[in-house]
Order: sequence, then structure tokens, then C-alpha cells
Amino acid sequence: MKKLHLAMIAALSTSLLAGCVPVNPATKIPQDPYESYNRGMFQFDTDFNNTFLQPVVTVYNSAPNSARSGVRNFFDNVRTINDIGNDLLQANWHYARLDTSRFFINTTLGFFGFMDPASKMGIQPHQQSFGLTLAKWGIVNSPYLVLPILGPSTVTGTIGLVPDHLMNPISYVSPADTQYGLVGLNGVQTASDSLPKERFITSMALDPYVAIRNAYMQNREYVLQQIQSDGVAVNQAPTPPVQPSMPVPVNGKPDSPVKQKVAAPGRL
Repeated sequence: MKKLHLAMIAALSTSLLAGCVPVNPATKIPQDPYESYNRGMFQFDTDFNNTFLQPVVTVYNSAPNSARSGVRNFFDNVRTINDIGNDLLQANWHYARLDTSRFFINTTLGFFGFMDPASKMGIQPHQQSFGLTLAKWGIVNSPYLVLPILGPSTVTGTIGLVPDHLMNPISYVSPADTQYGLVGLNGVQTASDSLPKERFITSMALDPYVAIRNAYMQNREYVLQQIQSDGVAVNQAPTPPVQPSMPVPVNGKPDSPVKQKVAAPGRL
């Protein structure tokens, strides 16, 4: 345990020192005024993922695909309650109706959300958060911000962590050990989906930080267009950002099917 603490302190210290290195002017953009800090935190997150999170994800991925899909579906269904809350705060009645239908169908026909019959009925999930609610009501151009462990976000997305936490039913689970266990399992499942994408994006980039930042910002812009249009029809929707297709390795099999729903890593 002592070695683990020392390793984390060393990784954080290295990342913070890296954040003190002058930034290349060619990579600076107005949306990223904190690039020096963000690069340091990006390095810390990368080191944390490689050293601590990836070994846990590797063990988790040894579970059957059906079991991991059930876990993913369960947490997606719980998160739908948060989505409905933000839909209502945005006065987005179209998404509120769809998300309420998804939650009801998946909770009942989907055995408390472990299955996803709603998607098979054509009621698809969408990305939602309180940060997007703030953007819907005018706070759009929020600076890019990399969070410890959580990864890419924005200033408004970070502020939105508090109300999103309050709208998450898992926040009220008792006893606390059960709540922490659910939070941890959700984090590992999320990492199981996101880490392969991050590695794929950064493996082709001269500057991994810029590659992740661009992927995140493009995805956020696309989602904001959908939010601001109040849930337009599919054939009228804005064009999604181009994302490279990739096989996600599962149990060492690159072509194993895994449901991927988030276009880019990070919190909106």
C-alpha cells in the first residue's frame, strides 16, 4: 500500500511539473486557456490509467461479454434518471419523452435495466449532463478543462458534477459500502469502454493531448447542436463528428462485438 501511494504521488508530481513546461504556441486555441495545466493533468491521467486502472480493466474484461453488457446496460438505465432531469431543466420535451420511455421499458421489460429492449424498439440513448443544460441556456463557450482521473471536461461540465451527482440515484444508496462499490464498478465499466478509444486516437497522433482535446471538443459541439435543436428528427439532425472506426479488443479478440455509445472520452 505504501508503494502504491508513493507511485501515485510520483505520477502526480511529474504531471504537475510537466504542466510548468511552456506550451507550443501552435497548439494554443481560445477554448483551451489553461493548456499548461491541462497538459500536466492529461499526463497524470495517462499515467494513472496505465499504471492502476488498466490492470483492473484487464481483469474485468475477462468476464463474459454478456455479463459486461448487462452491467453497462444497468448503469446506463440508472443514468437515464439524470438525463430526464436535465431534459426537463432544458425544457426539452422531446428528449424528456424519449428518455422516460427508455427508462420505463428497460426497467420493466429489460429486467431492471440489465437488458436494453428500448434500443431495439428504436428509442436510442443520448448524451446529457447539467453542463449541457447550462450550455442550452447560454453558457456555451466554456473553457476546456482536464480533470483528475475523470479526464476531459469543461469549466461548466465540472460545475455540473454537483447537480448531476444529486440527480444520480446511486448517490442515495445505503449503506455507504454498497454505494462506493457501485460507483467503482461503474467507473471500471466506463474505463473498459473508453480506454481502448483513447489509445486508438492517441496512437495515430503526433500530439496525443491535442488529439484527445479535438475529439472531445468536436463531440461536445455535435451534442450541443442536438440539445439546442430540442431533439430534432434523425433525418434533420446535425452531422456527427467523424470518428475512426475501430475493433475494440475483448478477451484478446479484436473483433468481439461491444456496444459503443460515446463518441469521445470525457465529461460533457
